[in-house]
Amino acid sequence: MTAQRKPIPWYRNAGLILAVGYLCAGIAPTALAERHDAAQDGIVIDLAGRQRMLTQKMSKEFFLIALDYDAGNNQALLTKTCDLFDRTLTGLPQGDAELGLLAATQPKTLKQLQRVAILWTHFEPALRQGAASGTIDDAMLKLIATGNPVLLDRMNTAVQLLEREAARLQGRPGPTS
Repeated sequence: MTAQRKPIPWYRNAGLILAVGYLCAGIAPTALAERHDAAQDGIVIDLAGRQRMLTQKMSKEFFLIALDYDAGNNQALLTKTCDLFDRTLTGLPQGDAELGLLAATQPKTLKQLQRVAILWTHFEPALRQGAASGTIDDAMLKLIATGNPVLLDRMNTAVQLLEREAARLQGRPGPTS
């Protein structure tokens, strides 16, 4: 015959129950915060990555205007594309609640975004003039043709820095290139 154990009264396990409760309460908000941060990082990286595509889209629309191919439509599209690129470029270092962008905080990333912004100040006037007037001269063509790959490359570097920072904050390995 085996001896039966008496159940331990709940109040003797109260400390253990409270400890487990506090532990769970401490982990759950942290896990939610990490998911929120990961989601925010995803938005930032997606919008920064979209900037690369927008550099190509702006150039395409610009060259289609120069070729007088559906110029009126491409002028309107180029204006919208420039506006979106400019707003996102401003929002990456400063934040933009409507776009869901938190401001970048890492010095290397901010410096790279500043490099992109400087290039943009040279690139944008030609795009805006082409969009506004539909008149594009050889100097403007050369500026966009030579500036586009550089703008794309600088923006790509900014995206890679944002990806590395997000990976570091989430405790996972980041991109290597």
